[in-house]
Order: sequence, then C-alpha cells, then structure tokens
Amino acid sequence: RDPEAEGDQLAAQNYDGYFNRWFLDPLVGRGYPQDMVDLYGELAPEPSPGDLEIIAQPLDFIGVNYYNANWYVWDADAAPLHTRKQQPDGLWHTGDRDVYPPGLYAAVERLWKDYTFESIYITENGASFEDTVEYEGAKPRIHDAGRVRFLNEHFEQAARLLDDGAPLRGYFVWSLMDNFEWAAGYSIRYGIYYTDYKTQERIPKDSALWYRDFITEA
Repeated sequence: RDPEAEGDQLAAQNYDGYFNRWFLDPLVGRGYPQDMVDLYGELAPEPSPGDLEIIAQPLDFIGVNYYNANWYVWDADAAPLHTRKQQPDGLWHTGDRDVYPPGLYAAVERLWKDYTFESIYITENGASFEDTVEYEGAKPRIHDAGRVRFLNEHFEQAARLLDDGAPLRGYFVWSLMDNFEWAAGYSIRYGIYYTDYKTQERIPKDSALWYRDFITEA
C-alpha cells in the first residue's frame, strides 16, 4: 500500500511471490523463488531431478487473466505471508471487484520486460454487474454501461502496450455469455451476452453491441 514503508514492501513481495513468482520463475529457468522457499520452509516444494528443466521448456505464449489489482500492508499476525489487503480510496467498482485498468498494463509489461516472454495473450478480462432485462417494445435489452466502461478503459491500456512495442498478440473478453462462475455459481454475470437460465435464450447486452462495433472499426 505504501511503497515507502519497508513492511508494506515486504508484504507486497510476499504476496507477489505466493501469487505470481511461484509459477512464473520456474517457467523461465529461475527455479522456485528463494524468498518463498525460505518463507515456507519444510512446506516448500522439493522438485525431483529434471523437473525444473522440464518446466522451463520454451512456451508458445503466456496468458494473463486480469480483473483487478490488490494492495497489501504488513500484518505481523497474518502468517505465513504477513499480508493484509487494504485497497486505496478512489477506485470504482463492478459487482464483485475494484477496477484498476493501469494494472493490466503493469502485468503485461512485467511479463514482457522482466520475464521476456515473446508472445502474450490477455486470456481473461471482464466484469460482473447486476444485469437487468428491460423491454423496448417487444425487444429485450440489457443496458450495461459499467461493463462498456470497463472494457473501454482496459482496451486503452492494451493500446498503450501495443504502442510501446509489447508482444501482445490477442485479447479475450471474459466472457462471451453468462455462465457458471466457479464458487459463485449462477449468482454473478460476466457475459456480454445475457443467458436466461430458464429458457437458455441468449440476449446481446449493450456491451456486446459496443464490442462488435469496436472490433469492426478498429
């Protein structure tokens, strides 16, 4: 949360190690991050001979699932990572997350410049909202202006990356249609198409129409 506070820096490093570097470092031949190995002690993985060499084989691409950014402060009582989430003021919100589009740029830039991946795809990026079906005459419509804003602001970051030379090869909205969202089940909706779960009818939301026009004109 506070980049000048030593404790908060360590909290961010710990969470980054847990959430990102455990997986990314071995992919590029760095092995498991030593600070995480030290932190986890006997619980840390012990690779068998040859495992790390197999893990570090060349990749066709790396995928990024980006929805939001998190900020952390040091919490001595929160073992083993000693982190506590504390979001800054001023963020706007979707149905279940804070929104921070510059984080998409930062995530891809890191994979490009720090890990030197040569082909990067944004494999998931989207937002949930309380989508309501309204009728204009007999025609059903879903006015999801928040989702349009979310997509537009993240596309701006993707455009920045391309302008700066990042090897960003593709982008996939999460998701095409409302679906079963893991632990949340059918309680939240991420699609740009509305799914009527009783009839299985699919209805394009305003975001689907906006997305269609955007990629047609781009």
